[in-house]
Amino acid sequence: MNTNSLLFGHDDEMGQWILNKLPYIGRFGDHFRAIGVTRSKLIAAAAYHDYHPDCMTMQFTVASISPLWAHPETIHLLLKYPFEIANVHRLSTYVYFNNTKAVKLLKRLGFKQEAILDSLYGKNHHAYMFRLLRPEYAQRYYGDKNKFRARDQVLPAPTAAMNK
Repeated sequence: MNTNSLLFGHDDEMGQWILNKLPYIGRFGDHFRAIGVTRSKLIAAAAYHDYHPDCMTMQFTVASISPLWAHPETIHLLLKYPFEIANVHRLSTYVYFNNTKAVKLLKRLGFKQEAILDSLYGKNHHAYMFRLLRPEYAQRYYGDKNKFRARDQVLPAPTAAMNK
């Protein structure tokens, strides 16, 4: 049973909490969203940043103080934001190279490792780059890789003539 709750509307506080746990990542910039995961107290937070709507891409970063945050239902809810609300096609994340638990979790969730980023977090502090595409997300959680396909199409802008 999942006893996690999600916390919305506290982007700055959640972002700062993540940065305190992962000081090597720097900062998120001015435009990001964050969701907290609580179990009587905050145990994890996910920040969604580097959003490029024209390219349909986004990056996310997760920090936690307990593995209890990683309940399958919680993870699905955290992945809904980029794929079903922000309408991204590609979600990327960087993982510190010696964080074997995170690497295993990402692979189990269907993320694909794309690169090793040498010295991303400082000299000899490397990272792995992972990504998940919308069809992979849709297949995993809905059993249909084409579930969101119609949303991939560029729609014309509404005009006054459409009201006639």
